[in-house]
Amino acid sequence: YSFVNVWVEPFQATIETMDQCSQDALKIGNVEFAYYSAQFLCIEMALTGSHLEIVERKCVTVSSNMALWKQLHAFMGHLSTHLMILKLGSIDKNPFDIPGVSIKDEDQLLEQSVDRRKTLAQAIYFNRMFVAFYLQQYVYAAEMAEQYKLQRAMIMRFEDIHHSFYEALIGFQLARSPSIDTKKWLDIAEQHV
Repeated sequence: YSFVNVWVEPFQATIETMDQCSQDALKIGNVEFAYYSAQFLCIEMALTGSHLEIVERKCVTVSSNMALWKQLHAFMGHLSTHLMILKLGSIDKNPFDIPGVSIKDEDQLLEQSVDRRKTLAQAIYFNRMFVAFYLQQYVYAAEMAEQYKLQRAMIMRFEDIHHSFYEALIGFQLARSPSIDTKKWLDIAEQHV
């Protein structure tokens, strides 16, 4: 339920449910589902206006527990999420500084993900696009949007809807810039509306 209700309810209404889902999954021993839920909880908290330092502390707890329980599949995506939250909050920490983790930065994580897991590469590119958009680095955001699309699976996923939304916003923003090819960006934006 917690992964479906975000499709029909505002994120603010799903935070408590996602947190409870994570706790309940741990109680019954479903560690993998517990940590996917915890990762999505961090994302939802960040997107709904929770103070980013609080979200970051939650990310540290989740990261430490994922490493402890060897939930590496979920852990890699969570590292990118954690880094996104650090960048948005201008928090100077390294989410990769965890004992037992061999990956030292996001570029190394991306390098490993492109060959193995397109969904992780997509998450990294989406997070980079998202941060660039909110930091008003629209050209870089557009570049990351293109990289995201190169990783896209044949079937559109729920995450692709968020990507399309932000790509349209980036296109409209760049179309307003006098020094950039307005028609190109307006066409891109209109494709996603």
